[in-house]
Amino acid sequence: MQMEGDFAFYKDKQDLPPEGSNLTHDLFILCIQTKFQLECFRHFGNTFLGIDTTHNVTQYKGLLLFTIMARDHWGHGMCIST
Repeated sequence: MQMEGDFAFYKDKQDLPPEGSNLTHDLFILCIQTKFQLECFRHFGNTFLGIDTTHNVTQYKGLLLFTIMARDHWGHGMCIST
């Protein structure tokens, strides 16, 4: 993915959290942002950035799903992560 310009970050429950992040030791994190989503963020993200989260939307208890929406001055926007 990174070779195509996409961003991915993965932290297993056994990995140490990044220094200074204040994340708990046993936290699992998977972040994916495609090149298209990054371009939308750069285009729209300078004026408004909204974040929403849901939980227990799958069979995995306690799983959080974050959605980030970027919007310009005219209210046009694009979902830039899910």
